[in-house]
Order: sequence, then C-alpha cells, then structure tokens
Amino acid sequence: MALMIEEKRPAGAGRFIVGIALDREAAQVSYALSADAEPETLSSVPDSEIYDFPLVLARRQADGQWIFGREAKQAGLDGRAQAVRDLLGLAAAGRQVTVAGERYQGSLLVVLYIKKLLQHLVAEVVGAGEGLHPVQSLMITVEDPDEGLSRAMEIITAELRDSLKGASCVKWITHGESLHEYLRGQPEEVRRHEVLAFWCRQESLACYRYSVNQHTRPFVASALRTEEEALPAPPARDAAFMTVADRYLEGHDVSSVFLLGEGFDEEWMKDSLAHICRGRRVFLGNNLFSKGAVMGLQKQPVSEEEGAKILFLGPDKIMANVGIRCRKQGELHYHALIDAGSSWYSAGASMDLILDRDEIIALEITPLASGRTRTEILELDGIGHCSGRERRATRVNLTVSMFSVDRVRLSVVDLGFGAFYPAGDGHWERFIALDDDAAAPAGTFDESVVTPPILCTGRLAQRPFPFRFLEARIYSAEELCYFIAKNDYLLTMEAFTPELCSWLKEECLLDPLADKLSELIRKKCSPAAFGGTVLEYIRLYPDEEIARIEEVLRTGDSRNGAEKKLKIIEYLIREMRLREARDRIMAFDRKDQSPVVLARLSYDEGVICARMFRYDAAASCMRRAYELSGDTQVKEAYLAALRLSMSEEEYINVIGSRPELSPESLTLESRVGETLDLFAAGPDNHQINTMQVYLDTGNLRQFDEETAGAEAEMLRLFKRALG
Repeated sequence: MALMIEEKRPAGAGRFIVGIALDREAAQVSYALSADAEPETLSSVPDSEIYDFPLVLARRQADGQWIFGREAKQAGLDGRAQAVRDLLGLAAAGRQVTVAGERYQGSLLVVLYIKKLLQHLVAEVVGAGEGLHPVQSLMITVEDPDEGLSRAMEIITAELRDSLKGASCVKWITHGESLHEYLRGQPEEVRRHEVLAFWCRQESLACYRYSVNQHTRPFVASALRTEEEALPAPPARDAAFMTVADRYLEGHDVSSVFLLGEGFDEEWMKDSLAHICRGRRVFLGNNLFSKGAVMGLQKQPVSEEEGAKILFLGPDKIMANVGIRCRKQGELHYHALIDAGSSWYSAGASMDLILDRDEIIALEITPLASGRTRTEILELDGIGHCSGRERRATRVNLTVSMFSVDRVRLSVVDLGFGAFYPAGDGHWERFIALDDDAAAPAGTFDESVVTPPILCTGRLAQRPFPFRFLEARIYSAEELCYFIAKNDYLLTMEAFTPELCSWLKEECLLDPLADKLSELIRKKCSPAAFGGTVLEYIRLYPDEEIARIEEVLRTGDSRNGAEKKLKIIEYLIREMRLREARDRIMAFDRKDQSPVVLARLSYDEGVICARMFRYDAAASCMRRAYELSGDTQVKEAYLAALRLSMSEEEYINVIGSRPELSPESLTLESRVGETLDLFAAGPDNHQINTMQVYLDTGNLRQFDEETAGAEAEMLRLFKRALG
C-alpha cells in the first residue's frame, strides 16, 4: 500500500498555478510553483494534514468584515457573526440570501469565498500584502454538476476572470476530469487498467470508475461516478466497505484503488484494506481532486507509449464534433464550432458569414461513436435574393450552442449588409440531435452543387467609414469590396486615404491589410493596385470577378479626364444629388471637347432641369444634345420635355409645323398613355381620389391628415432632388 503523504517544501516567491476543489461541505486548495513542479496542498490547520476548509462565509457583527472557513464556522456557532452555508447549493439554485440586512447572490458569495481562500493561500506561500497578483492561473473542480450548478460555475469563473486581472486562465472542471488529469501524471503501472477512486465523506460513499479505451484514435478516457450509498458507523463499516469494494472489483481488471476523503481511516479499515491491496496498488489520501486541478493546468504530456492524445469524456462531455464548411479568404475551410470532449454547458461558437448563392446553413456532425459525418441543413427562407439583395450581399450571424449534452441549438440572424441593404427581422432556429440514432431523417442535400458561405474577415465595425464623395458608409471589409466593385469606374485615389487604413485597423482589426494599404498610399500607387489588394485579401468575389474589377479600375485610371468627369456627373444624377451634378456641369471646361462630350453634357443638364420641374430649360438642353449627337433616344427626351413645358394645344401646333418630329411624337404619346393607365391603377391616384372624397363630404380632419402626409413626402423628395 502506498500512502499519499504530503511532503512540505519551502515556499518560493513568484507566480504559481492554483487548483481548488469544492464540494457541498468543504474546499481544498493546491498549488504548484511552476509548470513542472509537484503540486502541494495547503493545510487548513497549521502543521497538519487536514486540508478541508469548511465552505462557510460569515460577516462579523463587530466590524462587518467577511471571514471564511473554520473561523467563519466557529463565529457562526458562537453568535459573533451571521454564517452562510451551502454556498454551492445557493449558487446552483440561483438564490439570494440576506446577510446583515443586505441581499447577496449565491454565486457571488462563492466568488467572495474563493477570493478569501486565494488571499489566504498567497499570504501563506508568498507573504502578506501581495494581493492576488501571484495567482498565474486557476482551475476549480466540483462534483458532477447538474445544469443549475453548471450555469453557476460559468458565472463564478467569469467573475473571477475580472477579479484576477493577472491570471492567464480561470476555468473549471468536474471531479471526474480532475481525477483524469491527476492520473495522467502518474506512472503507467498505476493506470494500466481500470482505476477505482472511492470517496467517503462521513457516512456517504461514492465511487469513480476510470478507464481508457486504447482501441480508438484518439484514446477515450471516462470516469463514471456511482450514486452515493450509506456506510454504517465503525466497526461495522469495515465489513460493509469490503462488500461494496468487492462489488466494484468483481469482473474488472483494476490496476489501482484510491481511497479519498476524511471518511477513510486506517483504524477501522483492518480487513477491507488488506483485502483490496491483494494484487493491486492502493493509495490513501484526501487531496487528489485539488491536485488534479493543478495538473490539468500544467498540461502534462501523454507518454510516448500511449502514442496518441487522450480525450476525456465524462457525462457532461459532448460526444460529437460540429463544424461548418465555408470559404475563408478564398480557400475552402472547415471551421470547427464545437469539439468533442468539450463540456456541454460552456461549448458554443458565434461567427458572421456572407451567403453566396444558396440560402442555407449546412452543419457537419461527426459523432465519436460512429465516426461518420452527416450534414444537417437550416433553410433561410425569405433572405437574400428573395429580399431583393444581390449575391454576396447578405451577412448573417451564426450562433451554435448546446441545449443539452446531446442536442445542439443552431440560430441564424439576418444582419443585412450595412447601409446598402438594411437588416431584416429574419431569425431562424433549429435543434439538432448529435447522436445518429436520435437524429431526424436528413433531407436531400447534394454537397457537390451547394455553394458554401463566406467566413467574414475581421470585425463588423461599430463606427462606419464614410466615403463622402459618393455618400456611402461601410461597416465591414466585405462592404468595402462591394463598394469597390459597384463603383469601379468612378474611383480615384482620392477615395483611398490613410484614414481608411486606420479605420480598417482600429474598427475591423485588420492590421495586416491596413499596413499593406498604407504602404501602397505611401508609394502613390494606382486605384487598381489599391482596390486589387483589398479584393485579393478579402476574397469576397471569385478570381475571375476580381480580375474583371481590377481591369475596370486600370481602364478607369487610364481614361481621359473628360470621361471620368462625365461618369461622376451621371452617378450623382442617379443618386438624386442634383445640385452637386449641376455644379460640376457648370465647372466643366468645354474648350476643345468633342461633339459627343458636349452632347452628353447638354443631355445631363436637361435631365437635371427636368427633375427640378424646369421643363422649358430641359427642352432647350435636350434639343442642343440631339443636334450634337443625332441620337433617337435623346430626340424622344427632347419631345417629352417639350410636351411637359407646353399646353396640349401648343404642343400639337409645334409638332404639326415640324413633320420631322412626327414619328417620335407618336411613340411618345403611346408611352404617355401607358403611364397614365398605370397611374390610374396605382396608389397615388387612389390617394388623390380619397382626398377628393374627404373634401366633397366635408371630412376636413382626414383631408388635413392626408395632405400633411403627402406634403411631407413631397418635401423630402424636393430636398433630395436639390441636393
């Protein structure tokens, strides 16, 4: 029989790794001074091997100070303080407790207890006055938790991360996983076959059966915990425990047995201890779980003899891998969302995707039991193309979380596409069973014809970047690609500024791209080089589309000045920024320009005049454009402006005196008739007729409301038209 006797070592200054074991009644704390040092356990009673700190907090009546452990327990018994027990139970139930007239959340009291325990540890190991800074990392281990305790532990570790600013890692595991981490650090003969760990607290006994399946890749370890059973008091306990031990040993090849907890005592284990020791190693101790927590942070490697990674699977561990295939900067990529072996209560992932051609999200599920991958799909009905968006102009957020240990929750939210396409109210959700046997029958799904979504590069910005010249705002790197593609013929280096590079770095966290672009600006590169660098880094578009856009950028860069100016004027007119377009026409240098350029200038000026309801000026401009170009469509535009600037009788007289206009005038009249028919059936005519009814019947209140609404809309349109 080997005994786990603690060897005291001189404490050293510096930062160290801490493991804390919690159960319903007590806490233990172990620590290691380096990643390869043997863990030590702090005694709760000086110069003893008593490691349990009672899981009790109390607030002293004399000074209102919080105390913990044995001092708190005794102060509560003496009436000197109000003690709070069952801290884990309070946290798991999400309950509050009143202490000295104030309400405290159970989980936050556990946080307070752990901080008190850590302060005591630091004072004992390093010295008083160091605070919590020496704690480099912290692992907490608890009994196999239910859902309530799991959620509470997530809250507790999150609060401790905020408190332990200098700690690189704060996490929690179960006692079963702590046993696994401890055994990984032991010689192979200790764990060659199964290992039993009996845990006795007072009259209660539970057992962990630990085994490693070496026929899988990776190896799969498990630690199955039994239900607690009662043991009688000594001396009857010896025979009762031997009976229980025989039940667990029978039919199993057990290498080692660990006897854990203060309930075990060599004074009563006369026959049972000798019986268990036959043919196997037996260890007696009380600090395995806290030591295992430390060793889990030390990341001890698997021995070379085992030849593979060991994956621990407890009852709270996920038994399948979940991922998605997507394109990442142009390359097909498998993105892991949930890893097998993760604790279900903390597993999950969130990512932003750009839908390409298909309006589906397809997850790949690979259960460990079968090793066969199946595809589960979520159809996003009514998003993207069905909502009028262009291809690759729909951003969604995909969130994958665990509903239970064997069911995954898939949630997709429509994020729109910045200012180009506002987000809708679409939200799609599905629950998927991880086990093949429990999964719903899969629908038809041909992976060879489905286009995977695009994984977004960088972060969605909180502060948009404004392209003031084109009155555009972008929130992401993908929107920048879209902006370049849509305005490739308009862009000059004036659009690409150092401010854009800073925005990509600060808001989108794309430092490598921002640095490349800053260097291009410094070298006074062309728009084609700048835009091409963005497109090739983000890879929103396929190679052939990127090549086309770069060619347009190069062509635009070599285009003469007049052509560039005309394209900008036409863009401003399309965007109803009429005042800016008119100013650019007025400033246009017409000297030595060709008739084609002058015709386009006159036509654009005519469009602006027409949209500002100056039809006589529009007709004059259109006539000049037609005379310069001879274009039939310009001739029709001239007739339309002429018709709008005159009464019907005047227009007929003009057409009668100019027979060369007759063919186009007949075509125009046909179009006018179609337009009037459409107007008669449309909502605007209906609104006018409704207003007339209100007026005829004396319903002035409704008439005023309708008029006010129409007036506000007209004012909005006028303001937009006038720039």
